[in-house]
Amino acid sequence: MGIENTYLYLYYRLIETCLFARQYKNDEFVLKYFSIFDLIIDKFDKRIFEFYQIIKYTFYKERRKFDLCALDDEFIESYSMDDEMKAMYYYTFSLRYMYEGNIFDEYKYLNLAKEFCKKTQNTKRLIGLTTVECDCYEKLGDLNKVISILNGSLAKIEENQFYEHKYIFMSNAGITYCRMKNYEKAIEYLSDSFKHNDDNLDLFYLIYSYMSIGNKDKAIELLKNDIKYKIFQVSIMIC
Repeated sequence: MGIENTYLYLYYRLIETCLFARQYKNDEFVLKYFSIFDLIIDKFDKRIFEFYQIIKYTFYKERRKFDLCALDDEFIESYSMDDEMKAMYYYTFSLRYMYEGNIFDEYKYLNLAKEFCKKTQNTKRLIGLTTVECDCYEKLGDLNKVISILNGSLAKIEENQFYEHKYIFMSNAGITYCRMKNYEKAIEYLSDSFKHNDDNLDLFYLIYSYMSIGNKDKAIELLKNDIKYKIFQVSIMIC
């Protein structure tokens, strides 16, 4: 009994409240309790402190606030975080630096994330890292490497039936092929991704690719395809 159990009970109720508020998407409520928790938390109970950090991590990650959700290196070393959590942590840090444009740290944490994804055999998260890895090589100007990574990930998606990223990667590959002036390949990938993504960016590069190989009829057909793409209608005059 005593003071330690009183604190444990308080921590438990705060964590429970944070989880409840997060479930119902009440961000203001969660942030209020985060600030209270930050004031009273100490590290006498490793598991509660770690669990609280994971709640914060997940909350900010869901809202794509990568600068806030990544834990610090001291936390990993001091609390012997397991390999699965390390993989999540390094993945988030690599995303953070990708959005900040810091290629050195982006690449550093990408490699750490890959290492722990392989250790835990988390193929799905390893495939998810494709976005960061492609961004690194794109910044270095190596588009051939980008294509190689995307095609390798598409093969893993088919093999493991993780279809969540499939058409996003096909779109990225199509756009990359277009930038490499391989318009036939761009059309092959973008035609498929556009059917599933229904994305204006795919449509733009698909039309551009058809125009680049001289197939204006197909470009005009795509432009007239549906009224919701009227933002491109002005391009018909150019065709």
